[in-house]
Amino acid sequence: MEHLYNTLQTRLVFVRYLTKTQGLYDHLETSLFKPHRERRNLTLSSLQFPQDRSLILPDMASSFPQFKNGEYINEATTGDVPDIRKMVDKAYSKYIDRIGRPPAPMMEDYHSEIEENSVYVLKDSSGSVIGLLVLICKPESGKMEIKNLVIDPKAQGHGYGRVLMNHADSMALLYDIHTIELYTNVRMYENITLYAKLGFSEVERRIEDGFERVYFRKELSHTRILHF
Repeated sequence: MEHLYNTLQTRLVFVRYLTKTQGLYDHLETSLFKPHRERRNLTLSSLQFPQDRSLILPDMASSFPQFKNGEYINEATTGDVPDIRKMVDKAYSKYIDRIGRPPAPMMEDYHSEIEENSVYVLKDSSGSVIGLLVLICKPESGKMEIKNLVIDPKAQGHGYGRVLMNHADSMALLYDIHTIELYTNVRMYENITLYAKLGFSEVERRIEDGFERVYFRKELSHTRILHF
């Protein structure tokens, strides 16, 4: 899986490099960070790439890896919402007693999330959702927020959380974003330990929307970008 994501990151940065040299980087940057409803018709065929198409990826979908057991990452659609909801409820319900109320992700409107943010689903070979990644991209501030990263309980323990985190890193680097932020509930002890292992540093704790939250930040190294 690590090799797959090294390859993915190289491909993404390569596309960024080529589009920037053709004067298309700004167009891609502004288009792909628009809300889902404004960018759903954006395709590679609508952009003017170099005539020698062997220089670029023939299909942007190939940037999303497929794993040896048939798992794959897709941009989420509204058709995925029922499966997303079921998986989120299964993953977060164990925290209700600890927190004293349903965690925020269980109360989220995922139709709105898909319309307004960058949402990706990890699916198994049968097409069932086993992972979710919600990103809020802020290229003007050089930051990206991971609003939600969750794996179905039945699929936990296989490295899928790291796979989605690597995907977030790659999407950030693609757009010259080098700061990733996220938060978790203070009573989700497992997450606090996990994020530290993934390179995040705790920056503050505060109460927001009635939840006691721990905020983390990670700086992505410029050396992880492929230089040409």
